Amino acid sequence: MASYGVRQNIARSERWLLAADIKLLNWSAVMDDFSMEFTASDDVSVNGPAAGTGIVVSMEQKWDDQVVFAAGAQYTATEALKLRAGANFGSNPVPDTCLNPLFPAIVTTHYTGGFGYDFPGGHAISGALAYVPEVTETNAAGITIEHSQLNWSMSYGYTF
Repeated sequence: MASYGVRQNIARSERWLLAADIKLLNWSAVMDDFSMEFTASDDVSVNGPAAGTGIVVSMEQKWDDQVVFAAGAQYTATEALKLRAGANFGSNPVPDTCLNPLFPAIVTTHYTGGFGYDFPGGHAISGALAYVPEVTETNAAGITIEHSQLNWSMSYGYTF
């Protein structure tokens, strides 16, 4: 997939960093269809009567290209503590005719927050939270799909 974008640091001061990003995601080049094949192990003791059987799944995707706008800010509260916030806005690239509950890539907005803290001696911790509000779409067969997310991460780093 080709992705074309422009990233710009909008403003920078001693305490603030503001940035924005605009991307064109060329989904139509790679999300025409989805195909997966699986064959179970021949080991009867593990898979019983399903040993050696397989499955092939294929789904038409026909995704549209997508323009995504993102903006973020970082505030340096102290020399050691940095606070971050951001937002990401795009359109739903999945056409209603190809919308499938097994592949609900319909979210359009993300909100993020996080922090980084540098300890003496090269140690650091970081945390992040991403919230995706619920989106509801109905496919061509009349099936309604709802999708939302709440993700968090925490990491430790050491610089030597």
